[in-house]
Amino acid sequence: MKNIKKVCLLALGAVMTMTTMVTYTASAATTYTNNRASQAVSIAKAQEGKPYVYGATGPNSFDCSGLMYYVYNTRLGNSIDRTSESQYGAKNTAADKNKFVSFSDARSGDLVFFGSESGPHHVGMYLGGDTYVHAPSTGDVVKESSLSSRSDKLYTVRRIEGWIKNSNRWCYLDHNQFVYSSWISDNNKYYYIDNAGYMKVNSWEWVDGKCYHFVSDGVMDSNKWIEDQGKWYYVGNDGAMQKGWITVSGKQYYLYNDGSMAKNTVIDGKTIGSDGAVK
Repeated sequence: MKNIKKVCLLALGAVMTMTTMVTYTASAATTYTNNRASQAVSIAKAQEGKPYVYGATGPNSFDCSGLMYYVYNTRLGNSIDRTSESQYGAKNTAADKNKFVSFSDARSGDLVFFGSESGPHHVGMYLGGDTYVHAPSTGDVVKESSLSSRSDKLYTVRRIEGWIKNSNRWCYLDHNQFVYSSWISDNNKYYYIDNAGYMKVNSWEWVDGKCYHFVSDGVMDSNKWIEDQGKWYYVGNDGAMQKGWITVSGKQYYLYNDGSMAKNTVIDGKTIGSDGAVK
């Protein structure tokens, strides 16, 4: 943690008692919940049994790209093109080229394409494993099928919502747009996307007037002591670095303005030992 005194200077505070983890809501940065891809899957599966009709975009019938358009545009408010060719062709545009990944990295909700690189003729939604949901052809209905039953699957899929790796770093898509300076809530864990559009990892970050710590997988720490360059810091129930007097596990500690724990000193008439606790 470099120059933390400059980066995370905190004002003196009153005595604080740490409790269990509570839901964090950012005061200024936007918070996104990672559930839109699962919503897309639910919406697509709910259309199963409805007939294929060429050119249809729902809600009572669909063609293949019309089903994707209905799920992501009509129901979830995204902006994707209408046909399978243009939905796949977006990989050649500056705005969307970084939203395509190898099929080996596919996630539920991704668009999976069939045909040729120059002219894909079919699209469906990946459900995981060997399964996708699609509107097949005239005379058939929206249904789930096996990917292994087709020999024309393309090995690039398109992500519309959720986590995606670019340059070996994690980014996040919401409404088919990369997000910046935002919190991501995912399975009761919190992550932060910085102003460059990348997940913070192994670092402290100043957000909305508070300093937070993120571990190697990007998860925000909370309710724990953190050792950094020989000093100890404490992040509270909202994940923010604490300061002043705090009570942890029944013991009192004092944290300086830079967040570091005081040791072997006397503050406010209280003697603090080598372990940082008041004697």
